[in-house]
Amino acid sequence: MMDKKLSLEYLEFLKNYINVLKEFIEVENRKFEILSLNQLDMLDDCVKLEEVYLLKTRGLEQERLKYMERLGHPDLKFRKLIPLLPEEVKEDYTKVFEEISDTVKELRRINLQANSAAKIRLQQIEKVIDKLENNNTALKNSYNREAQKENKASNFISKKI
Repeated sequence: MMDKKLSLEYLEFLKNYINVLKEFIEVENRKFEILSLNQLDMLDDCVKLEEVYLLKTRGLEQERLKYMERLGHPDLKFRKLIPLLPEEVKEDYTKVFEEISDTVKELRRINLQANSAAKIRLQQIEKVIDKLENNNTALKNSYNREAQKENKASNFISKKI
């Protein structure tokens, strides 16, 4: 049986972790919305915030692993930890486990959705750039032909004078 005080402390930590994950979901939803509405000028701030949450979750994950070490089970999966906890906290841990699982699934889902939208926007931008480059090449070719005609004409005139 594990220490009740430490298991309650870890439970509070996990609840905080869930809140951070939910905030991260809001950022990812906002990113998806920005991409869907093609408001690319707003994307930079959103990506910066996304990076902040990535760092936060990495730090929380490291802290979670430290808790697992303190609980005496560094390699144990969260689900397998529940039976080893004091009876009076098992139900709370089960609820937290389900909430973490659901929250992580939602985060993955919206992250994939936002990344797909970003890929689509990037492809659209690449097409526009290709068109601009092709148009630019056509203009250069046209300009070069005109310049060559003018150059020949100026040689012709200068020889007659």
